[in-house]
Amino acid sequence: ESCDVEFSSPKVIVRYGDPVNVTCHTNRTDIRATGWEASVGATRQDNSNSAVWNVSSLTVWDAEPKCYINFRADPKQCDKPLNLIIYRVEAGCDVVITPSSIFVKSGDPVRVTCSTNRKDFKAIGWNAPVSPVMKDKGGKAIWSVDNLTIRDAEVRCFLNLSAPPYHCEKKLHLFVYNLPEPTLELERGIHVNDTVNVTCSVKGQHPTNTTQRLLIPGLKLNLSSVNGKPVISNFKARKEHNGLKVICETHLHLPTATYRRNSSVTLNVSFPPVISPRLPVKPLITAGWSLESQLTCAADGNPRPNIRWFKDDKVVEPSKVMDWGDEGLYECVAENTHGRTRRSVAIVITHDYLPRIAGTSAVILVFVLIIVIIFYVIYYTKNKTGQYRIEDRKIMFTKQGVGLNGGTDHIVFTPLITL
Repeated sequence: ESCDVEFSSPKVIVRYGDPVNVTCHTNRTDIRATGWEASVGATRQDNSNSAVWNVSSLTVWDAEPKCYINFRADPKQCDKPLNLIIYRVEAGCDVVITPSSIFVKSGDPVRVTCSTNRKDFKAIGWNAPVSPVMKDKGGKAIWSVDNLTIRDAEVRCFLNLSAPPYHCEKKLHLFVYNLPEPTLELERGIHVNDTVNVTCSVKGQHPTNTTQRLLIPGLKLNLSSVNGKPVISNFKARKEHNGLKVICETHLHLPTATYRRNSSVTLNVSFPPVISPRLPVKPLITAGWSLESQLTCAADGNPRPNIRWFKDDKVVEPSKVMDWGDEGLYECVAENTHGRTRRSVAIVITHDYLPRIAGTSAVILVFVLIIVIIFYVIYYTKNKTGQYRIEDRKIMFTKQGVGLNGGTDHIVFTPLITL
């Protein structure tokens, strides 16, 4: 029987003598107590949905920690063991492994060095299921693999000596993990009002104690499971769900880091057309303009609907230029593979007098400008060139020239010939 408990680290690897700290919690609310049973560091928290197993120095091999929950309703109690691995660096072999422990993704390369400072060594090398190494010089051996895929491989550095103990080994703490891309299972061809089943899972992971998380942000859905179990959920499809993103995440918690991978799909919900309520019931259309430039019939639907205008059961092209005779009852029809919807509007034709007024004003203005120009030209010619009658002029000759009309102004004549 499963127990609704989750650990802060599903798998814990700790060196003998080092501290360890793990939290367990439950999402249930009918809690009497949460605690840990262990040979060291046992604890109990009343009326709490979490408890911490904390040991400052783990020096027992049989700790066997187990988180338990006491409920107010059935089941009254359940428990879940922690996946705990305790290791210790072996003594008595004077070699140094660098790094002493390594976490490597399956398929990635690995390179580890084993060295010694002893002068009486005869050989140093690696015992490994792949790429074993033997060196008799230099006091150093390198284990190198370009593509490590063996899980739980037993890899040891060995040292052959000329004096007791003659031979010793030290184990490399090697952990090979694998985290494939999670799988998101979702029905195809979703229609509005269908029940949509979604499964988020991962296969082929190592270790298997991964955490899966299913997220649909648009629905505020966030579900998770532990120990490699899939997350399953369902909901009723609505047209508002079309375009929502569904995300499947998987988390692998290792002592050095948490590795994550995810996959996602976008919901494609099919539904019949819905004409926008913004379409007016009695629109005013200006004569001389096209129908589409003044009136828009918009519709939402998946697949995208085809929209047409009708009058008296005849198709009206949106580019049609409207006139007085085009008044009447029109129908907007939106259609896709899942249905058809229609909306009737009573179009009223009006005239836009502003262009006519502007045109008439422009003609009058031009006419006025022409009259003003004509009068100006006549006036300018008369005052600048002058009009004179010779019989009205009295010519008076003087020694200096000719005086006009008895005036004092003279016109001086310059002799052309000097006698």
